Order: sequence, then C-alpha cells, then structure tokens
Amino acid sequence: MLREHTTELGVQAADFARCLQSTLCAELERLDGGARFTRDQWQRPGGGGGLTAVLSGGGLFEKA
Repeated sequence: MLREHTTELGVQAADFARCLQSTLCAELERLDGGARFTRDQWQRPGGGGGLTAVLSGGGLFEKA
C-alpha cells in the first residue's frame, strides 16, 4: 500500500479492515474445523491493493 498518499484516517481504516478480515477468517476456520483459507495478496499498478481470502470444500462451509 502506498501509505505516503493516504491520510492517517485512511491508514487506520485500512488497518481496521485487515484486522477484521483476519479475525473473521480465523473464526470461520475454527467453526469449520478443517478447511483453511487460501490467501492471495495483490497490488494495483496505479496504487492500492488487498488480500483475497477464499475457503472452499469445508465440512461446514462449502465456500466462504
């Protein structure tokens, strides 16, 4: 992420979203009991990016 082009509030919001995603993924893995998320970190050429997380074929969740 290009932090020099974002405001402090934007950085805090992005950090919050990453933490929330991580917490949700961990809890869904715990509930499922076996499946794990595959993660793909990506960057946009013009700036920005993110982390895609997909869980599939679980015992409880078919896809999340």
